[in-house]
Amino acid sequence: MNRLLPTLAFLPVAPLSATLAPAAMAQAVVASEMREVSIPASPTSREDSIRLHRSARSRQAAFERLRRHNLPWAWGGGRGECDERIGRFCLTYSEEDAPEWVPPEEPTGVANARWRLLDQLTDAATAIPGDGWVVAQLVRYLAEVGRFDAARTAADLCRGERWWCEAVRGFAAHQAGDSGAADAAFARMLRAMPEEKREEWTDLSQILDRRPLRVYRRLNDEEKQEFETRFWILADPLLQTPGNELRSEHFSRNLLVELQDDSETTENLSWSKDLREILLRFGAPSGWERIRRPFQLHSAELSLLTHYPDADIDLVPPPELLVGEFDPLAGVWNDEDRRARASYPLPQGRERLRWIDPLEYQVAVFRDRDSARVVVAYSLPEDSFPGGATVDAVLSARLSVPGEPLVTRDPSAGREAVLTLSTPQRPALVSIETLSRERRRAARARFGLGIPPLLPGLLSASDLLILSAEADSVPESREEAIRRARGSLRVRAGERIGIYWEIYSPAVEWPERLEISLRLLDADAGWLRRLAERAGVVDRIEPIRIVWGESGYVGETLPRSLVLRIPEEVKPGQYDLEVSVLAPGREPVVVRRTLEVVG
Repeated sequence: MNRLLPTLAFLPVAPLSATLAPAAMAQAVVASEMREVSIPASPTSREDSIRLHRSARSRQAAFERLRRHNLPWAWGGGRGECDERIGRFCLTYSEEDAPEWVPPEEPTGVANARWRLLDQLTDAATAIPGDGWVVAQLVRYLAEVGRFDAARTAADLCRGERWWCEAVRGFAAHQAGDSGAADAAFARMLRAMPEEKREEWTDLSQILDRRPLRVYRRLNDEEKQEFETRFWILADPLLQTPGNELRSEHFSRNLLVELQDDSETTENLSWSKDLREILLRFGAPSGWERIRRPFQLHSAELSLLTHYPDADIDLVPPPELLVGEFDPLAGVWNDEDRRARASYPLPQGRERLRWIDPLEYQVAVFRDRDSARVVVAYSLPEDSFPGGATVDAVLSARLSVPGEPLVTRDPSAGREAVLTLSTPQRPALVSIETLSRERRRAARARFGLGIPPLLPGLLSASDLLILSAEADSVPESREEAIRRARGSLRVRAGERIGIYWEIYSPAVEWPERLEISLRLLDADAGWLRRLAERAGVVDRIEPIRIVWGESGYVGETLPRSLVLRIPEEVKPGQYDLEVSVLAPGREPVVVRRTLEVVG
């Protein structure tokens, strides 16, 4: 199943016609530095402004034609079965494990032509800073070559319509990875832009799945604003960064839509709603290839294959969280069975932000009389976060939308860490996030967590917390157990692990005696095997089984811990560690934790 969009390619249904560029290209010296831009001392005449604008358009179109005629060649590709059709285009998705397409080095002639274009756009933007198209194109092409500081300087030059200039500033900041400045600029843009344009840019129709889209289209203006607010709150990818990178990416794509609609494009296509949808859903291309077909080496027809970057993980909220009353337990984040409708690789300056998927972690909830303690331990792969890399870690719990989440943050957490958070005993949307800015690497797990309240007279138990075993010692308190929590639930046969849990009996006396059992069960056993075990037809396979009785308790919470060794003969696979608590006259209590035994 192609869960995300590792490399999205689209091909026009009808091939494009173009004249191939000459084999020999005039070479120019690449400019090492861009000239500084400044506002002219005296205003440019109307005639000069028109001339400069027309010249800038002509130069931009000439550059895109040159780029198109010098794209790399690829055999075949793009024909055959379509995974999806959008208007004139056939979209195909690469296999999930396929390597991401990397564009080859750009020909020197094209690179030199871009620098000449940048010089010409700089001259025009300096002379006519009120021309929003010219300034935006300068910013766009500067960002394309990684000149982010220059792009932001050029964006500040803009003296056109206020909303457009704020959009250009937001785009430049977003491409540079400054999420806070981008979010602030786009917020100013929304306040200044015409109502019709604001509705167009904030519309979510192109990126919503079918079910929420049907609901969204039926809403009135006020309800749509509430829906959009919920969407962007839930879509915010990282709470430890200012602003909202996903929303800024969406507005940046709208800016590119405006530019592409009014400019020469690399694909040489007439702009239409199908191209708008593709750009809003998948962002800017990572590159193009010309398609060479067998037995058509001298054909004048030219078809292009457009590639899009790998989004790593699906950042769009599950559809179930977007409709009806907010239910933190609804939907599955990063669902492997769902193909993301919209893909969001996020820029971080010269590189885009890379996501580690999946994030290894364990989560356990311990309850007190009026609150709950959420404990999360995580472990990041060493090859992605080498020694010395700083990791900013966040644990959050969201109980409602809108509304601020509860947050615990450790800005100097390591590759492995434990975070805790106190929350009411209510279902919550929990997010574990780690970010290394210096490595441009992030990892995230987001999921609904049910936190049932302690009820008087009801026997219950906490989750099982798996610990690193230190000799034969067991933790004597919850705090000590938390400090020893493992960031991974992968264990090896023969390895020793610790286990900590709590049993609760609030506002009522404890039973005279409890019978407690701990078992390790094969989670991969099929339903037929489990049925035969219960019927006694085959022997139950239990690598570990421990049963003991206890009596004489004080207080409402009974903490328990032990150290056990995974038997050497346990084969690799998924196993359930199960603790059962039986008491006369009470409902039995069973809690499980799934472990992965590796070879």
